[in-house]
Amino acid sequence: MLNKIIWLASYPKSGNTFLRLLLTNYLFNEENLNQFELIRKIPKFEKKELFENILKKKINSENFDYIKNSLFVQEELCKKFSPYELIFKTHHFYGSLDGNKFTSSQYTNFFIYIVRDPREVLVSYAHHSGITIKDCFEVFIDKSLGHKKIFETIIRWDYHYKSWRSFKNVPSIIIKYEDLIDNTEKVLSKVLKELAKILNFSINSQKIKKAIKDNEFSALKKLEKKSKFHESINDNFFRSGKKDTWKDFLTKDQIKIIEKEFNSEMKELNYL
Repeated sequence: MLNKIIWLASYPKSGNTFLRLLLTNYLFNEENLNQFELIRKIPKFEKKELFENILKKKINSENFDYIKNSLFVQEELCKKFSPYELIFKTHHFYGSLDGNKFTSSQYTNFFIYIVRDPREVLVSYAHHSGITIKDCFEVFIDKSLGHKKIFETIIRWDYHYKSWRSFKNVPSIIIKYEDLIDNTEKVLSKVLKELAKILNFSINSQKIKKAIKDNEFSALKKLEKKSKFHESINDNFFRSGKKDTWKDFLTKDQIKIIEKEFNSEMKELNYL
């Protein structure tokens, strides 16, 4: 029987990294690695090195179309990897691009979707990318198919959320970043209970508490000063981790447009 992938899916800067830190601490901490080493146990799917390894060839990043190869790479991963090696982060939307599917139920066992208040996502993503909020805002609400980069395609926040929500024929769980921050133990326990059904491990409350303590924001900031986080662009990946900072950065017009454009989804998620 073919093993299948467990996706940790989200829009960028929505809490995917925090959840991965918690999960890798719980699932792999016997190896006594620090948090930034542990998180590599749940890698990003859209990585040049991963595709090169599976396709057995060097990739020219300028003209490589990752989406055309996505399903083939997933098929090969499912053939070769154990269930614990088939947990991947992705920021890709669920759906097709240029007639090519990103993934399907054939290769997907389960997915966790992490969603965050879009007003907060916009501010965090702009800081992370080193661009102005104004420039990021234009992409954020763009109704075109997406802004395709080498190994990632960025689309509107609501399109992204609705795409994964529409993936109905596999088991899934949707969690809010705000709940993960406010009720970390409760939400992490909920996620682990679902993963335990697939990966066949027992739930240990002490390990959950340790994972949370090891990933307190102050500890991550301290570790980032000591050891560069490999996923950081500007040496300040763990910028705030707080809620509602958007009130200090967005203009009244930007807030009004976001709340109008994403009104139904924000109401559905109790952001409005």
